[in-house]
Amino acid sequence: MGGAWTRGGFQPNSARYSGAAGAEVTSNRYDLGILDVHMPELDGFELCSHIRTMELHAETPIFFITGHTSLENRVKSSLRGGNEFIAKPFSIQDLALKALKAIITGQLRNR
Repeated sequence: MGGAWTRGGFQPNSARYSGAAGAEVTSNRYDLGILDVHMPELDGFELCSHIRTMELHAETPIFFITGHTSLENRVKSSLRGGNEFIAKPFSIQDLALKALKAIITGQLRNR
């Protein structure tokens, strides 16, 4: 996940399994979460709901990036606390712009 993100000034962290991601966000503050709809162990919707129960991440922007773009999945992502639903294939420039906007807005809100 590094490459373009680190060149953009981000310090990305990734987890292959949703259980590991859930454990990671329990004890670390993140400015942005990026999930897929289908993930090993918990699906992205369940993980998003779990993250939203944490005081530390109640307002953290969460993006879903997925090839599973049905209306049902779009609605579920919103109902479970997702902020953006981005269909694959996507433009890395568009994702970077949305990520920067969400991070800056979140930082201004938390001052």
